[in-house]
Amino acid sequence: MGVLSGETEEVQAEVVEAPKRKPFTIWEVDGKEYRLKLTTSEIVSLESKLRVNLLTIISSADDGSLPPLKVMLLITHGAMKKFQHGIKEDDVIELFDKYCEEGGTQMTFMTDVFLPIYQVSGFLPSSSGNDGQETSGSERANVENIEFEYVSDLINELYPVALDCDISSFLFWESSVLEITDYIESYRRKEKRKQKQIAVDNHILADQLLKGISVIFSEENKAIEINELWDYYPGLFEEEKKQHLIEQEENEFENFKARRMKFANAYNKKFKGDD
Repeated sequence: MGVLSGETEEVQAEVVEAPKRKPFTIWEVDGKEYRLKLTTSEIVSLESKLRVNLLTIISSADDGSLPPLKVMLLITHGAMKKFQHGIKEDDVIELFDKYCEEGGTQMTFMTDVFLPIYQVSGFLPSSSGNDGQETSGSERANVENIEFEYVSDLINELYPVALDCDISSFLFWESSVLEITDYIESYRRKEKRKQKQIAVDNHILADQLLKGISVIFSEENKAIEINELWDYYPGLFEEEKKQHLIEQEENEFENFKARRMKFANAYNKKFKGDD
């Protein structure tokens, strides 16, 4: 455990919303850019270490107070691990000192670095208010409005759902809550499309079987038209349709030549008086 770890006080208030969603946020210090985002495994680790819901840490912003610096730096260290492998807590402290030397403050650090970490990690909505715009992954995952004491409780609920959606354990723990809910929603959309396609295929099969049976038992079977595959899936079998039309024209031409040849032979025989 590094120098930032240890007992921390819990701050209570309402969650502050970040202004914009990004795949990661950037902290620029001493001319170098550091990418930051909390993975699911890191969220669980931090909540276990701090013994507090990570959302409550930023809730003090509404009353103008700041979370403890060591807590902000500890969470920042966790957010740097995904892109800066091997970085230590002491390294983050040194970076913060350089950040302050360059004119940064705890307040600017919270607004420009710390809060954006929460946004890109799926804690905060992408836009303010309830005007129908996009909401955070944690809100979208909480479809039954279940309140969780810790974000890690939400993660534990998401884990079996993610596995059922073919999300690997490695990908789950390396992703943010927002990304996980995006994966789950994507899987559900694809499954819904598959179910619709199965229903369409079954309907087409039933229609073709009905027409086929009608051809067998109908006296006017020529009036019954059997559709081709591309009639049902015009955008999927375009090349096959073109090839079929070419072969159909060639067959019609060959049949035409055969009829003309038969007619010519019959005419020649008649003209010569050959019965």
